[in-house]
Amino acid sequence: MTAEHSTTRTISPGVFLSPNDETALAGEDRLAIHELIARNYLVEDTRAESHLASIVTEDFRQEHAIFGATEGRDGLAALLRDNPALFDGIRHQAVNITAIGTGPDTAEAIHYIIVMQVHAIDAEPVASLPRPIGHGVVRDQLVRQNGRWLIHRRVYDQMSVADDLLPEGQHQAAARRVTPDWES
Repeated sequence: MTAEHSTTRTISPGVFLSPNDETALAGEDRLAIHELIARNYLVEDTRAESHLASIVTEDFRQEHAIFGATEGRDGLAALLRDNPALFDGIRHQAVNITAIGTGPDTAEAIHYIIVMQVHAIDAEPVASLPRPIGHGVVRDQLVRQNGRWLIHRRVYDQMSVADDLLPEGQHQAAARRVTPDWES
């Protein structure tokens, strides 16, 4: 994973902006993928580890421009369990979701993520709540297994997070960019 400062322009592969007949997904697949992405954030925000099998593949991989990589379903469960500051009092919202087909049982999706802090974790809030604390572009590789869409690979890209939520000693001057090792 390579991270670098990006410009203020959103970077998105053109196939998402102008899909063609070869990348078109049936309506039921698009709806299932939208539901999957929304459900993913509900599972994360509630830290409901027991539901991860209905969201991600066993060999799931996640790369985050700021917080690093997570390997496997168990790795994601550990991230949810061991990092309450990333999930308690937080709401992750997926907007502008779009998906394309890349094969009979594979697809890719892209969406913006907007992260809001809605409750104080400590007794005293650090700022007026609710407050936006992060945003970025999320790219997913999806696979259909046993008739269900699952997230196989996720890249949190072009991320910016409020400085007071970053790991100790880490500060950001601009949004960070991850270049996935796959492209549509």
